[in-house]
Amino acid sequence: MNDVSPPQWLSTTSRGIQLRVRAVPGARTSAIADTGSPELRLRLAAPPVDGKANTELQRILGKTFKVRHTAVTITSGATTRTKTVVIAGDVLSLTAVALAL
Repeated sequence: MNDVSPPQWLSTTSRGIQLRVRAVPGARTSAIADTGSPELRLRLAAPPVDGKANTELQRILGKTFKVRHTAVTITSGATTRTKTVVIAGDVLSLTAVALAL
């Protein structure tokens, strides 16, 4: 039996999965930086101006979870570095991707 507990930043919803994300805008490249902390840390190659970092966050999560960027919704924290994000889709496949990070 597999006793892998989900990371603190991951939970499921009726629509898909919910992530607690810590965005670090202005990085050289966009990438997932840390999965071992209470928030999923993302480096974003976009400045925190005019929603550019949020758009990049949606793009990188969409690419990572293999969903359209429109399936990625920032439900809280749009103007802060700590955000709550919902990714709509099949819960099992999205959770499998999250656990593989």
